[in-house]
This record gives sequence, structure tokens and C-alpha cells, in this order.
Amino acid sequence: MRSIYYWPPARDARQRPPFQQAYPPDGVHFNINSFLGPLDTHKGKLYVPPGRYQRFLSEYHAAFHDGYKLFLSERYGSHPFRYFVELDFPWELPEHLVEHAFRRLWPTLCRAVRDAYRLAAPSLRALVSMRTPYKVHVNCPQLVTTELQAMLARDQLIDAAR
Repeated sequence: MRSIYYWPPARDARQRPPFQQAYPPDGVHFNINSFLGPLDTHKGKLYVPPGRYQRFLSEYHAAFHDGYKLFLSERYGSHPFRYFVELDFPWELPEHLVEHAFRRLWPTLCRAVRDAYRLAAPSLRALVSMRTPYKVHVNCPQLVTTELQAMLARDQLIDAAR
């Protein structure tokens, strides 16, 4: 992990980035959910066609660095999806201790994921964000998995962290 990014305090959490307008749901089909639900663009349901996914990630990343608070997750159902880990820490834990715990857990997490998916050492690429000071999200957009594989990787991570 190189650094922890802090959102600029200027933006209200309800402000939505303009790029989301370009991804309306395809009829009833959508593959991105928002935790803001009806308060978000397209009522919290976005559809990103596979051919535009890299562009979507670039726009998402730019909006994140522009100070927007983003509450998006991929909707995968039983289909293959991009690997992610959500780490929940106790609400009473001070934020600096959450950051410290995550920094200590990061090498273990990387090693467990590399082992579970038989990846070469430097090949794990991840986007790390904090949805709140107590929820750390690790998204691996280049690692496509299934629910069973992800559960096995989760078990390896838990065993390695003990």
C-alpha cells in the first residue's frame, strides 16, 4: 500500500459526479449498485457495458480524486465478478488504529489472495478506499472470480490473519 487517500472536505456526500449519467440501466438490467439507492443517479442502478468498463474505472477514479464520495459496488449475482474484500472494523476503534490495523493486514491480504489464485508475486493490483472510517474496501478489477473461489480465498485470508 502506498498511501491512504483522504477525501477533500469540500463536497457534500449527496453531490453526484456527472460521469454517472452516461451509465443508465439497460431496461431492467444493471451491474453497478449504489448504497445511496434512490438518492443516487438513475436511482442507484447503473449499467456499464463490458467494452466501457476501463473507461468507467478511469472516470470513477477521477471523480474520487475530485472529492466525490462514491458509494458504488458491482452487482454480480451468481455470475463471475471482480474480486473484492470488505473489511469492517468496530465503530469504537479510533480511525488512526483502523489505518494502522489495515497497514499491518495488507501484506497478509495480498499473500492470501495471491496464494488462493496462484498469482505471481507482483501481479495483485487493487483499489483501496474507505467507505466510512470503519469500512475498508479492497477491489481487484483485474481478478475475475466466482462466489466459491472468493469464499475459499476468504477462508485463506482468515487463516493467514490468525
